[in-house]
Amino acid sequence: MILQNILVPSEDTCMEEALYYRRDEDHILFDTYFNMFSLHKWKTYTSISSFYLCMRARGDFDLIFEDDRGVLDRQSFSLPAMEEIHIRIPDSEGECVWFSIEDKVGFTMEYGWYETMEKPKRAVHLACDICTFKREAYVKHNLDILKKNHLENEDSPLYGKMDIFLVDNGRTLNPAEVETEQIHLFPNMNAGGSGGFTRGLIEINKAKEKLGLTHMIFMDDDAVLEPDSLVRTFGLLSYIKDEYAKACISGAMLRQDIPYSSHEAGSHWAGTDPWTRHPGLDLRTRENVLLNETIDEPNYAAWWYACYPLAVATMDNLPLPLFLHNDDTEYGLRNQNGFLLLNGVCVWSPGFENKRSSTLSYYDVRNAMLVNALYREDGNLSAMKKYCWKRILANTLRYRYDDAYLVLMAVEDFLKGPEYLCTLDPEAKNKEIMEHGYSMKPVEELIDDPEVLKEIEEYEEPENVSEIYDNMKKKNKWFYALTANGWLFPADNKKVYPFPMGIWPYALFRKKEIVLFDPDTHKGIKGEKSYALLKRSIGYYLQILKLLKEKYPQAQKQYRERFKYLTSYTAWKKYLGI
Repeated sequence: MILQNILVPSEDTCMEEALYYRRDEDHILFDTYFNMFSLHKWKTYTSISSFYLCMRARGDFDLIFEDDRGVLDRQSFSLPAMEEIHIRIPDSEGECVWFSIEDKVGFTMEYGWYETMEKPKRAVHLACDICTFKREAYVKHNLDILKKNHLENEDSPLYGKMDIFLVDNGRTLNPAEVETEQIHLFPNMNAGGSGGFTRGLIEINKAKEKLGLTHMIFMDDDAVLEPDSLVRTFGLLSYIKDEYAKACISGAMLRQDIPYSSHEAGSHWAGTDPWTRHPGLDLRTRENVLLNETIDEPNYAAWWYACYPLAVATMDNLPLPLFLHNDDTEYGLRNQNGFLLLNGVCVWSPGFENKRSSTLSYYDVRNAMLVNALYREDGNLSAMKKYCWKRILANTLRYRYDDAYLVLMAVEDFLKGPEYLCTLDPEAKNKEIMEHGYSMKPVEELIDDPEVLKEIEEYEEPENVSEIYDNMKKKNKWFYALTANGWLFPADNKKVYPFPMGIWPYALFRKKEIVLFDPDTHKGIKGEKSYALLKRSIGYYLQILKLLKEKYPQAQKQYRERFKYLTSYTAWKKYLGI
């Protein structure tokens, strides 16, 4: 069985050559993110005892196997015509092995893969759970990739072994343009990502006996999938040991705008914002690929690519109705059966530091409180107070005062308890939240200064945005704190200053008027320093402290008592109106 294909750059996914192979004079090295072989993990997680490299090639060349300690084996080949060869991979105590080609005369490779000759231990049939909301172009692109590589490709190990469950929260997709024997479309109310993914999981469970489904994969609609992620997932599951059979296979997220940069590989929840190891890691170097491959212990899997066995993702173990954000966190914390990561199992997603919609100020706070209420005995109340202050302060320093109010609104709604959560109309609630926040407008409608508009037009994102902001924060931390980010000084009102939406608040030091914009769409919002609105934001926080003191313990108790119902099919059937 094929375990991992040897990949080359593709216009369908990524054209960054250094993620696939490197050239060094007459050597071609496959010591890369997509073409290294994670031997240690395959030996740890599966029952496979022998592995092979298959290659269809011609020419005079040496094939060299290596690991991080040096050369493991070298073999010479002289192939006058295209021929398929199978070479056993030598054993290694390292994390990974890779091969390189020393081209002597005319080496050409038509295809290649890593494989095993052993029979699969388990029957596997994958169900991809894709939730979308008015992102037709992304969805159709990914469906075309899946059809081309697997659904309609008889050479794929997944041919006849995969179905797509597409949940359309926007109800804009035409079934005649989308549905096939393997692609099933379900129009759904806009209950956010958690509502869409849960609808998909419900339909997968309903169909699992008929279709023979064994595993499901939560998969984002706006991510570009590396199709070989599914081959590697399928291979791993086909031979997985009993002790890992209930584990989740978690895919990494790389950035579409910087395709060699890892945003996240394994997610960790520590009570408030998630954290990940090695954010921004450059995967074009062997050293970083090996660093990325070390076995980690994440405690949840983000839903841009998260594969759960249907023995775990059952009808009585559904997600929480959180609309968006923290739904994947909670589901991972609930199902602690291990999280497995492999280099090359990934998606590319748009950078989101400049996609700061007002709704996140509500959902991030409300849902973080709910997760803490469930998974911390004391509800992590002290951290929640700090988190609310941090979100109010960050919004206020960005002159997003209405978003500071949404933090208060989130706390108020959380304290209404589980009955409110499971009986609200998610579409109406989301509309209410949006009405309290900011609407993005074309920057030309916000300002008429041609110089400022030119700055926005010519803005170029730095390669590692987070690193630049972190350095700014560290360098000027105490100065900004002592001056309240310049609020103690007269404001600079020389012009309207443009900043990308995700700018660190300290960059707004002393600025009177600003435009926060999305560099991709050139839409944004306008803000202005206001001491009256600063005072109002502080008032919101004082209200939050009073509410938490009075109502938090009782709310936490209620969520814990009603948790089973909130995650049941009975509750979701009523919530989604199905």
